[in-house]
Amino acid sequence: MTETHPPAPPPSTTPWRRTFVYGVLFLAFVVVPGVWAVGDGPGSSSGLALLELLVATPFVGAGVVMLLPRQAPWFARAMSYGFFALAFILSLMLLREPLGAAWSYRISEPWVEATGSRWHLAIDGLSLWFVYLTTLTTPIAAFAALGSHRSHVKELCAAFLLLEGALLGAFVAVDVLLFFIFFDLTLVPMFIMIAIWGGKDRVRASLKFFLFAFGGSAAMLGSIVYLMWIHHDLTGVWSTDLLDLARVSLPVRDGAPLAAELCFWGFSVAALVKVPMFPLHSWLPDARTEAPAGLSAIMVKVGAFAYLRVVMTLFPGFITIYARPLASLAVVGGILFAGLAAWKQSNARRIVAYAAVASMGFVMLGLFSGTLDGFRGGLLLIVNHGLTTAALFLLIGVLEDRRGRVDFDALGGLAKAMPVYAALFVTASMAAIGMPGSAAFAGELAIILASYGAPNLADSGPFLAAGAAAGLIMAAVYMLHAVQQMFFGPLRGAKNARLRDITPREALAIVPLIALTFVVGLFPGKFLSPVDASIAAFHAQFQTVAREDLQRPGTAPRLRTRDSFSDAFRVSAAPAVPRPSAR
Repeated sequence: MTETHPPAPPPSTTPWRRTFVYGVLFLAFVVVPGVWAVGDGPGSSSGLALLELLVATPFVGAGVVMLLPRQAPWFARAMSYGFFALAFILSLMLLREPLGAAWSYRISEPWVEATGSRWHLAIDGLSLWFVYLTTLTTPIAAFAALGSHRSHVKELCAAFLLLEGALLGAFVAVDVLLFFIFFDLTLVPMFIMIAIWGGKDRVRASLKFFLFAFGGSAAMLGSIVYLMWIHHDLTGVWSTDLLDLARVSLPVRDGAPLAAELCFWGFSVAALVKVPMFPLHSWLPDARTEAPAGLSAIMVKVGAFAYLRVVMTLFPGFITIYARPLASLAVVGGILFAGLAAWKQSNARRIVAYAAVASMGFVMLGLFSGTLDGFRGGLLLIVNHGLTTAALFLLIGVLEDRRGRVDFDALGGLAKAMPVYAALFVTASMAAIGMPGSAAFAGELAIILASYGAPNLADSGPFLAAGAAAGLIMAAVYMLHAVQQMFFGPLRGAKNARLRDITPREALAIVPLIALTFVVGLFPGKFLSPVDASIAAFHAQFQTVAREDLQRPGTAPRLRTRDSFSDAFRVSAAPAVPRPSAR
């Protein structure tokens, strides 16, 4: 009788896989930065700049990932993490030298000569922390989503990389047309991720998000064309550079052309849709309810940045005129109405979504106040929002993976089965609504005090400050109500009793976000010191230009004087220069 033997197992492929991945990461982190010319540091206008490499890295990563075989999802994940890590390391290199009030790591070259557009990238204190929020929270969101979704892995990786690249491009673009392209490009990966990897109502939510955002973007594009045409009419030169268009002063008095008013509102609507601000917020609850875990907190900051960087630079006079009605919308609609809506929700995702609308209402109140403390508080609150909202949605995603739903009628008493998870959720919730020691506490307090005596808000300031303070109490009510419904009381159902507590892998993505918000909140001065010069210069310029616009006679567009702008801003677009050869 012939003896039979079981077939030999196939040789392990793990060693060569690991060797290949380690080799790619070595090339990404050691060889590439070593041979790439990264510019001449702050203020530079030559070289294949660090900012170009930072923006290009996620786009290159998305292209590389899409070329990988679908049969190796582990490889797509590894490559994505490598490109995310490289982008984060490159962003840390921005701190090689302290950033002042002026533009840093700047590169400016002709781009689309027919429109006078320039390939103009730069960074200052206003954009620095937006860049860090992007390079920190995007890979964490991708890490969480890739742990929950097992289908179309390489496409999901590429979408996250594409989103990161578009956001980074928007935060460092100084040319308005270039900003618009990156700003609009963020719609594509967001739409795809909600439509493919979202919840059961994902198609409707993705279409609603796209229509709101695309409508705002169309209004912005029309406004860019009008402003570009006015600049050409006044100077004889076509340009879409922010440094040039900022000199165009559109009339703000009665009798001014309707087109000037529509230009302001075109830019404003595009930014406020993505903030989102009441009444342009209705896409957010649906999108955040259906979006993959962690994705929801990535997008919002680009709307606040668009308003701060572009709208407040181009239209300080209009913003001063409309400060009171806009601030009233932020308080009544954004803070109070959204707080009431959050209190009436019975789904954890929708509560956090409406809480985000309320939080951004505080941010916009700080910006509309037109005060230096309002700007500082708004920046602190944006950072807190990016960290805590990401943490909360990641925590909700963990619960959805285990339980399948996050409606209150299916939950209750989870602290008994998941004590560590409950502790993290409660801590993140308290940080989101302004617990002392968190970044939200410092930011909201600064905004309330700033709005109370803001000259832009006149006699409405005390009432708006009181409404914002009432919003803090309301936030405590709806978040504590959610915590009580989810974690305390009797343990409901056998499924809840068998739920597994949070794993080390999941905690690795969530704990750093919660810890950072308390680091920022406990040391806000340290956090603001690298960017305070930029904020102060921007605020002084905003006040000066607004005053000049309001006092100017006539109803025809004209050029603002160069003396109206701060020394940090008053740098014309640099001419193209030869790039140095790679080191």
